[in-house]
Amino acid sequence: MTRQIITSNLMFLLLLFGALAYGQDKISWTELSYEERQFLQQLESQWDAISVERQQRLRRGATRWQQMNPQQRSQTQDQQRRFQNLSPRQRQTVSRRFQRFNNLSRDQQRQFRSIQRHYRSLLQNSAGDFENNLRGALPAKGATVIPWCGRPHFRRRGVRF
Repeated sequence: MTRQIITSNLMFLLLLFGALAYGQDKISWTELSYEERQFLQQLESQWDAISVERQQRLRRGATRWQQMNPQQRSQTQDQQRRFQNLSPRQRQTVSRRFQRFNNLSRDQQRQFRSIQRHYRSLLQNSAGDFENNLRGALPAKGATVIPWCGRPHFRRRGVRF
């Protein structure tokens, strides 16, 4: 579920901000499939004026949209509405973060997503016993918890975490 949300977010942001071009020729409107033309119909009158890179991004987005199930489409539309309701400064921040994420290697992106899923699950489960939710993050038995500036630091064999 979280993976689908992240994928939907990335697809939406890809449509807005894009990636690098592949250096291909412009795509004519008639080259698009019927489904792609239906999805992109609002852009038909402007299609020839759109850059090659943006045409490619829009086409990939249309293809991705076709592959989504109704729940994923609904989530994507909700995310788009939320993004449009952000202030220009917030949109710029989201854009910069997306670009930084996009510049990471595939392995780094996977690691980031894994960490993100872990923390989301912790937040979702925080209604229960907080210590049980953080069991994996707590120090091992025998470690000493030393309070410092109001925050606990874990020390084991002289190493501060």
